[in-house]
Amino acid sequence: MSEHEQQHQTPTPDPGAPSGTTENKPGVTPPQTPPAAPLPLHEHPEFKDRMDQAKRSGQRDLLAALGFTGVETPDGLAQAQQDLAGLVEFARQQREAALTAEQKLAEQIAALTSARDTLSAERDQFRQAAEQAQQQLAEQQADQVRVSALEAAATAAGAARPADVVMWARSSRAGDYGAVIGEDQAVNAGQVQALITACAEARPEWFAARTPGSPSHAGAKAPVAPATEQAKRELARSVVQRGMR
Repeated sequence: MSEHEQQHQTPTPDPGAPSGTTENKPGVTPPQTPPAAPLPLHEHPEFKDRMDQAKRSGQRDLLAALGFTGVETPDGLAQAQQDLAGLVEFARQQREAALTAEQKLAEQIAALTSARDTLSAERDQFRQAAEQAQQQLAEQQADQVRVSALEAAATAAGAARPADVVMWARSSRAGDYGAVIGEDQAVNAGQVQALITACAEARPEWFAARTPGSPSHAGAKAPVAPATEQAKRELARSVVQRGMR
């Protein structure tokens, strides 16, 4: 081969010689494809199967502990689960019924308490009314005794109208009139006579005048009443005694 041919001949590349690319550059690591990410544990088919098995096993153990039998088979497990759900629902209904009964009982207790308080208030009112009526009755009875005593004494003193003497004592001597009946509910004869004397002095025309020859108080001796006056006094005394009964 001539020198001219050697200059124009294309050199054959050496397979072992480094090329100009990145992969063939010395000291440079060629890029690598990252491996695929693994599936999450809960999405792994084997994990899901194991979890389902563990769940059914736990349910069987729980149902067996609660007293259910035949839970080893799928049908038995499903039946036990259904029975347990029915028992839970029944317990819930019983609880609601118990709460309703307690509420009703509480309402009844409240109603009875209110009725008791109302009856107690009415009882107190009736008792107070009875006491007032009894007091009024006692006052009326005492007043009847006063009237009887004053009318009898006024009649014995010669009053033409004893009822007028009683009215005068009530209006003009109210305090003395009330004192006719003492605290022991007895007639105070001295108070009765004092009222008759005061009325005779204030209203002498209501009393019959003494005629000449009538007994006097001469010699400090009490005059002897005529037979008619003596009878009037006896009548008045009997009237007073009846009023005191």
